[in-house]
Amino acid sequence: MWIVLTLISAFLFAVLNILDKFGLERWVKHPMVQALFFGFLGLITAGFIFIFKDTSSISLGRALLAIFVGVFAFLSGYLYLKAAMVEEISRVVPVLRLDSFMVLVLSSIFLNEIFTSRRYVGIFFLIIGPFIIYSENLRKIRLTKGFWLTFFSVVAVGFQYVLNKYLLRFADFWTVFAYNRIGVFLVIIPLLLIYKKDIKSNFKETGKALTPFLIFSQTLAIGAVFLHTSAISKGYVSLVSVLSSAQLLFVIGITTVLSIFFPKILKENTSKKIVLKKTTAAVLMLVGVYLIS
Repeated sequence: MWIVLTLISAFLFAVLNILDKFGLERWVKHPMVQALFFGFLGLITAGFIFIFKDTSSISLGRALLAIFVGVFAFLSGYLYLKAAMVEEISRVVPVLRLDSFMVLVLSSIFLNEIFTSRRYVGIFFLIIGPFIIYSENLRKIRLTKGFWLTFFSVVAVGFQYVLNKYLLRFADFWTVFAYNRIGVFLVIIPLLLIYKKDIKSNFKETGKALTPFLIFSQTLAIGAVFLHTSAISKGYVSLVSVLSSAQLLFVIGITTVLSIFFPKILKENTSKKIVLKKTTAAVLMLVGVYLIS
């Protein structure tokens, strides 16, 4: 059962990636619009958690740290959306999967976790994947603006995961998650004032289509997270992590089909050479995640 749940969640996350790109090309003119919606939804979620669930009691210092982690949660999402605006989504998602590598590195630095030789091999496969995608030939690798935006998104994810891993020693998942969501909302408040004109203009221009799109995409995201969490509760975390990487193959498959048959929805480079490079990179990264897990 957990295998089915994991694969469905991976597929939904892939669809969500495609929707993000689709929305950014048509209705979302500024990433802050989507981030704003995400922040308000997160605040509402945090409220429901504190009202309806038995949350852990933690010290003020750790509560503030959990709220601060929301800064990294916001940065990871914002930078990902910025990258998706300027890069093919099938090139963005593989770089996002470097989060496993980043978490390992930061865990070894801050949590004194030790690498095994198997993990070193896994790290090699993880790192080489994105570079295959961005290589023009065997001698030349062209790292674009989209790559660096995605990479720094991954760095933010790494700090988010490692700090939460520390906090989970003292509180349950839902408590930490709720404080994180509050942190995201607090980050958005000053940015809302800065980008007020851009956000207002975006809603005025595409509001009729934008609002339903954001509601649908965020509902899909919640569903994917729920299925992923359910899979973890029923199966092995390491194996769920490996199977979740099928998201890479789903993204490549969906973008290829859409580009060939429905180019008005999404258009990417679908030459045999490019698709082969992306697929090879995805398979190598799947192996890397397996060795690390």
